[in-house]
Amino acid sequence: FFFAPQAMALAFPHDVWALVAAYLRPNDLIRGMRQTCSSLRHTLQASLQCLDFRGFLPLIRSPDLLEAFLREFPSISHATLVPFQDTEATLRALHDAGAALCSLDLSHATGVDDQLLERLPALFPGLTALNINGNRVCVTKAGVACLLAQVPGLRTLSTPRIEFPDADAEPLQLQHLVVSGLDTADVVRAAPHLHTLTDLSLSHCPGMTSEGFVALAQACSQLQALELHGLRIEGAALAAFAEHCTALTSLGLPKCQNLNNPDLTDVRTTSPMGIHSMLMAELHTVKLR
Repeated sequence: FFFAPQAMALAFPHDVWALVAAYLRPNDLIRGMRQTCSSLRHTLQASLQCLDFRGFLPLIRSPDLLEAFLREFPSISHATLVPFQDTEATLRALHDAGAALCSLDLSHATGVDDQLLERLPALFPGLTALNINGNRVCVTKAGVACLLAQVPGLRTLSTPRIEFPDADAEPLQLQHLVVSGLDTADVVRAAPHLHTLTDLSLSHCPGMTSEGFVALAQACSQLQALELHGLRIEGAALAAFAEHCTALTSLGLPKCQNLNNPDLTDVRTTSPMGIHSMLMAELHTVKLR
């Protein structure tokens, strides 16, 4: 590929180059970058913006190789770490090599705890997307609250639990949130921080009552996509989402309980036709428009 005719090579979509890079050894990529023309080099740099260590395992073992790799690909803005990788050492190596990450996937990383979350904003202050959802054991609500207080620019967050800053703190700008373990008290506390949400996914929330769902619907009036996974749904909850979330275009209720309860009769007769159809057919997801 590095020696393909220039016009042909430059015409390849970025996704093709990213796929090619995943099959090459880091040393070969670095050498190829140094030997090719500037136009193709710029194309390759624009194509490879995500560093998934599952495809670049040699970079884990050699900080010098990682530094050389990032010198050739300064456009890297997202990183996905792997299990049994020294997470903190790798993040520091990325920082020291000049990686300005704005997106980080630590869902399968080892050693993610409150202490790491506390240090994360200093390493990558421009972080806008973070996935820590697989770290249920060592990540606490207090640790997530500390992170959110230091990174108010976060737009996308996937987390096993959450505690929002106080109501008088600077409002968060979250747009996409995946969380489990939310309860009614959390929602009431979080209301000022939820008005920007467009995409919300909840699971494992035994502490959520109908009052909590109603408060959530009132706070998230900009929602476009909502997934409630394995929750017990009351009619008042769905009615509140139908009333307050008028921009909602996708609703998922996989494994939810209580969908056949007579309490949902009013929702079936007064809610938008898409919700009515979903309840009658008990589909997992429905597009409302």
